[in-house]
Amino acid sequence: MIRYLPLLVLFACEPGPNEETLVDSLQIVAAVAEPPEVAPAEPYEVAVTVVDPEATDFEVLVWSCLEDDCAAAPAVVDGSEAVTTVASVTPAPQWILACEPGLCDLENPRPQDLKDPFGWLAGLPIEGVSLVSRLPRLTETTGERHANPVIESEPDVGSLVDVRGEKAVKLHFVVPGAETAWTYTTRGGFRRPSEDVSSEGEVTVEWYAPNKAGESELFVVFVDDLGGSVVWQGTATVR
Repeated sequence: MIRYLPLLVLFACEPGPNEETLVDSLQIVAAVAEPPEVAPAEPYEVAVTVVDPEATDFEVLVWSCLEDDCAAAPAVVDGSEAVTTVASVTPAPQWILACEPGLCDLENPRPQDLKDPFGWLAGLPIEGVSLVSRLPRLTETTGERHANPVIESEPDVGSLVDVRGEKAVKLHFVVPGAETAWTYTTRGGFRRPSEDVSSEGEVTVEWYAPNKAGESELFVVFVDDLGGSVVWQGTATVR
């Protein structure tokens, strides 16, 4: 039996799509603060990327609470697979709740739900609902602020067409300052949920195409160690 062990280990380590990278229901994959570093009294904006593989309508609510005072931005309804909602906010933790239609009352949220987001979430369905929070890095400086990373080089979207039968599609990026690349897809799967970005800002992620024809939305979220982030989105077509 011992002589077969190396073969078993080799088989177990065979690369392939990671299930954790597949978005199979509505999910918030990113909340990018702009700027990512603010003074205590300085407002900022938050851009929320929501992915819904079913391409159904969904609602997004952005709000913050300072002690017992909670302020909510209007709910946003959109029917695309990815939407970016931008809200002007104050320097307090921002809560973002995305829901499929009929699952949450985002037009008239109860004050107790806004004050206790996790309690609100506990009473909602497991699927079709996604909750995240976001707060930029606070600073006292009035000089130059930390900025979000910038994608300087990205894959050619044209190379993501007709990828049926490919074992893995390699996507190379150059994002100086980024520390980690987080990967998400609506079909198929990435090899790993995250990849370390080199000190030069280079990283290559591997995406495995599904067996069936159709379009897959790909998302790579780059983050640094100071609260900065940037989102890349691409469409891969299997024919």
